[in-house]
Amino acid sequence: MARPVRASKRGEIASSMRNIIPRQKHLDCIKELCPEVRVAGSRDDAPSVAVLSQIVCQYNKTKRKHPNEMESLRLLKEDFEKQHQSYACLQYIFTEPPSVMLWSKESLIILRQRCIDDVVYIDATGSIVKKRKHPFYIYEMVVRSSMKGKSPFPVATYLTNLHSTASILSFLNFLYSDYCKLFGKSSRVSPRYFICDGSIVLLQALARTFCYELLESVMERYYRIVVGHGNTKDFQTPIIHRCLSHIMKNAKVLYLKNTPKNFTFAMHLIRRVANVTMINELNSILISMEGGFGSEFEGPQVTQYLLQLQQAINDNEFGLEENGATATTELAETEDDVCQPGSFMKACENNMALAKITDTGIKRNMHYSPEFLSSFKKDLLPSALLWTNLLTGNPPSDDHRICFADNQKRLFKKRKIDLEVWKKSKQRKKGIYVSNPKKPLILIKDEIQENQSLVTKPVTLIQEQPIILNSFWSDLQGISWLSSDHINLAMFILSLQYPHIDGLSDTDFLTHIGLNSNLPTPHGKFIQILNKGGNHWITVSNFFSEQNIIDIYDIRPTKMLPEDERVICSIMKNFILPEQKNVIMHLHKVQEEIGSNDCGALTIAFASSLACGLNPTCCSYKQENLRAELAKVFTSKFFHPLEEKITNRKSKLKNIEINLYCTCRLNHIPHKTDVKENMITCDRCGEWFHRGCQQIPQSAFDLKSYICKKCN
Repeated sequence: MARPVRASKRGEIASSMRNIIPRQKHLDCIKELCPEVRVAGSRDDAPSVAVLSQIVCQYNKTKRKHPNEMESLRLLKEDFEKQHQSYACLQYIFTEPPSVMLWSKESLIILRQRCIDDVVYIDATGSIVKKRKHPFYIYEMVVRSSMKGKSPFPVATYLTNLHSTASILSFLNFLYSDYCKLFGKSSRVSPRYFICDGSIVLLQALARTFCYELLESVMERYYRIVVGHGNTKDFQTPIIHRCLSHIMKNAKVLYLKNTPKNFTFAMHLIRRVANVTMINELNSILISMEGGFGSEFEGPQVTQYLLQLQQAINDNEFGLEENGATATTELAETEDDVCQPGSFMKACENNMALAKITDTGIKRNMHYSPEFLSSFKKDLLPSALLWTNLLTGNPPSDDHRICFADNQKRLFKKRKIDLEVWKKSKQRKKGIYVSNPKKPLILIKDEIQENQSLVTKPVTLIQEQPIILNSFWSDLQGISWLSSDHINLAMFILSLQYPHIDGLSDTDFLTHIGLNSNLPTPHGKFIQILNKGGNHWITVSNFFSEQNIIDIYDIRPTKMLPEDERVICSIMKNFILPEQKNVIMHLHKVQEEIGSNDCGALTIAFASSLACGLNPTCCSYKQENLRAELAKVFTSKFFHPLEEKITNRKSKLKNIEINLYCTCRLNHIPHKTDVKENMITCDRCGEWFHRGCQQIPQSAFDLKSYICKKCN
């Protein structure tokens, strides 16, 4: 623990930090330490950043001209005006709400020089002072430096604790009032291009101050320009553009909540929409989005929509007339000064309605996501004219400008060196969705490639339809437990409907597995229903897991018996590496059973959802209707969707590790009467081996000494 900084030393430190931030001062103090002191770990002469910040804050309070904050600011403003009239930056002080406006005559001159030819940036930073009743915000108007590589210059700053349109509007009005006093009313020329964050109150204040209209009317003028119906006043309206980084940040939070399954695609699609430069291109993408993600079942037209979106994301190109629908950009003729807000959204909704949606079909659409479409239409599409490139186009890079041609080679060489250094350093994953994906994003695979498995024929032990007994239908329609006959018939239908899926083996064969059982194990993605003692059924799969992990979907998670673990290890045999020590089981939280008779029906529903590519943890089923739905499935020999709805249920994982032994890579079943299950350890490598696998004689157990074949 460092020694506290006291007495006159606090004043000395505060005086030396008039133009230095606390972190820089902390690093300078560490550099001044003697090598012996630095190695010993003493930091008495190098206070932490938090301590330095507290020292500066307390020192500034003692230097106030008056104990009251507002009175002290008023006296400070008068001193600035007397000493530095041109550079006096403290302009207006308000008590309710507490706020301060900062700019100077020199900064207004810079604003006048730069606002017509360059971009004006306005940004809001929140939570500056957190200890007050309401957090304070800082609004800054910034222009770029005329010299390349120099820092941008803040021409005006507003500090307040009220984040509203009226508050920001008063700040902008006071700013331009002083601007007109300094240069005259005739010189009041609005900036031509604004870039700001996604704050609605900030966008509304900018529209009222610089465009003299409501934000909805301004966007209507933008839409008339885009579709080619703009008039003189429309082209005189300044451009207000939302920052793309803020859009991607908001979209990330939105789609992680609403559509985690299609999150990667959704983020790349937002990037692609942001890069559109023609209204026809935007309309075509919207039609493909509605057709590809608004249809519950797959069809030729839905596949075509998804392939077009896939090409647009990977190649940044889009065929305007390939989706089979003709987008409309009609706009009613209006007077020059009259705008009717809502034309853009109305046109977008009409164009998205042109999509041909498949209402019925055999195969479930893997990318069906109504939540994604609704959130996109509600939160992002209404303001698309403000964050896409429809008005601005793709601006050229600074490297191609003529004014920087002299030092272009030198900068290019330096950039190449910096790039190599940057690649070697550890980078955080930022900005990965604002450019084309490094690897092609595959939404729709080729039909042959999609149905191709790692083996020639999926391993299933149900080669023909199981025999249906007389009690089959009575047990299904009543309240009796479902038997293995129902489970086997369901897996037989799934194996016919989804021939590329492995597993789906006979449950009676999998009930008792020994060391030398000849069990054909799956090689690819598989689904299997297992009996867990008595009449309790569970579903196991590796659809959403890694190499040595298997997912367990159990409506009543209970302790796994060693015999059940043996079955799971046997199924996973082709996925276990020789040096692997264990298999990990993930017990997922799924829909709980009401009563105790529908365990088998829910287990079949889990398997059906997995076959459709859905995670059972996110599915909700109507339990009272499951038996009737299964009766239809068994009669028609075809599985239709059994899910009632897709939910955002959080899956609580419980991990169970199964230790693997011997060359068979199976677990140990203790207290088993079979002598083949007896195990002994190798004296050299320490590995355990089954007696039945290695043909170990009884003498090795009597002497308690054994050397395995590998060590021998």
